[in-house]
Amino acid sequence: MLHRRELLAGTVAIGASLVLGACREAAVYESIGGQFAGSGTMAERESQIRRAAATQPGWSIQPVRYGLLRATNAWRSHQMTVDIAFDLRTFSIRYVNSVNLDYDGARIHTAYNSRVQALEAAILRTPPGPLARAPARAPETVLGPTASARSRRLSEGVSQLPVGAVPDPSALPAGQRY
Repeated sequence: MLHRRELLAGTVAIGASLVLGACREAAVYESIGGQFAGSGTMAERESQIRRAAATQPGWSIQPVRYGLLRATNAWRSHQMTVDIAFDLRTFSIRYVNSVNLDYDGARIHTAYNSRVQALEAAILRTPPGPLARAPARAPETVLGPTASARSRRLSEGVSQLPVGAVPDPSALPAGQRY
């Protein structure tokens, strides 16, 4: 009788682990026909996708061709790659490749689906807007705080001379040339 209970307990433990392990896999999620909010150019749509991906952890985006971006997400020992095809009104996210996500041709680890759905939601909530531009730089002055110390020393020494005078090299600090 004791042997039968041990066998039953072992069988239940193995069955439970198989069921729980299967819960970590699901059909591959693909976002098809996502609708952008508002209107925008192709360059603005690409910028919108890039800005949305920047709000989600781990995504990097590379252009493939006009209207197609390749997005990669990596964390710990896992990696996933998707293609994001887009036009002026819609976008889709499709599976390309994965590493350590137990992809079998139809099913994949649920972390893949979670990250694709989060990226899709980020794209949908990111407003269209102007292209990101580099911030304007303040003009630099020759003797301002960004000028090199050597430039300041030379200009200070020269500015004390009368107009047209040539500085005496022996008047400069040791090792300094003009």
